[in-house]
Amino acid sequence: MTDKTDETILSRRRALGRIGAVALAAYTIPSVTVMSMAHAGSVASAASAASAPSAASAASSPSSPTTDEAVTELGCSSVGGTWDATNNVCTLLP
Repeated sequence: MTDKTDETILSRRRALGRIGAVALAAYTIPSVTVMSMAHAGSVASAASAASAPSAASAASSPSSPTTDEAVTELGCSSVGGTWDATNNVCTLLP
């Protein structure tokens, strides 16, 4: 390499280093000033009073069954439920 090429490379590196330093300063200075402003700010105000509770919403309509198949005693026991033969209802316990 020639001396001129070495100087060009060094000046480019120096310029890129300066750009990096400026970018770092531009990135960090706002966060530092915001923290100092928050520290220098006034004391927080008192909390406002709670608002009155709102009225309950209307009940939604019942959903439709996910399948058209009727649950049988065998199907109930296969999922770990208890079959009520009087009402033909499967009860799933947690």
